[in-house]
Amino acid sequence: MPMLTLKEIAERLKLHPNTLRRYVKQGKLPAMKFGRVWRVEEWDLNKFLEERKRIKEIKSGDEAEIKIIADDGSKQKEILFSISIY
Repeated sequence: MPMLTLKEIAERLKLHPNTLRRYVKQGKLPAMKFGRVWRVEEWDLNKFLEERKRIKEIKSGDEAEIKIIADDGSKQKEILFSISIY
């Protein structure tokens, strides 16, 4: 599977590389670090983009689950919310 650097992804999506680094640190975008360079498998990038697309498609009357990952530096905590949109 092809791997892309954060710089390549940033150019493709017209985002700042720091935005992508933040997504990686927040656990939203899976990535591996090789030396000083973060790399993302193309499959993981496509999955990330599909999840973001689904979030935008939520309409009134829909139900959704939101997963929040909190990282206090020593451990991560996951919180899952189920919500109804009115």
